[in-house]
Amino acid sequence: MWWLKALQRSLSDVYNWLVPLFVINVLWFVLSLTVIGFPGATAGLFEVARQVEKGYSPAISEYLQAVRRWLVRAWA
Repeated sequence: MWWLKALQRSLSDVYNWLVPLFVINVLWFVLSLTVIGFPGATAGLFEVARQVEKGYSPAISEYLQAVRRWLVRAWA
């Protein structure tokens, strides 16, 4: 039954990593449709990508916080 554990692990990875990344990318797309939100949305996306690269699980709330944090500085 090793394949059952492998399937469970794969489904867990999809739920914990791919679903939040998909939602974050959709949020980026929606925010980038407005000219005002594009720089902050892109900077927030880069911050989430950096966190994922370091091994942290992505979170939608962290993305929205990063957008708020980087919105003014990204316009400069």
